[in-house]
Amino acid sequence: MSNTLGTLSRVIGLFVLLVGGWLWVVTALYTLVTMIVGTNFEWSHVGLLFGTVVLVRMVYPRNVFKWKVV
Repeated sequence: MSNTLGTLSRVIGLFVLLVGGWLWVVTALYTLVTMIVGTNFEWSHVGLLFGTVVLVRMVYPRNVFKWKVV
């Protein structure tokens, strides 16, 4: 395997792990909330929450609005 293919496979693998991790966390938290509240589990709600998390993480990185001390 060439260096290019190895790098691409690592990047794709890391991306899949990152997206899968966020999806797992959102699903677990949503499941916990639905069990506490007593409502029905809906995959469409999980998709909406996951999309919201992805959008927030894309446009609001941690250090963008950090106060700068001069």
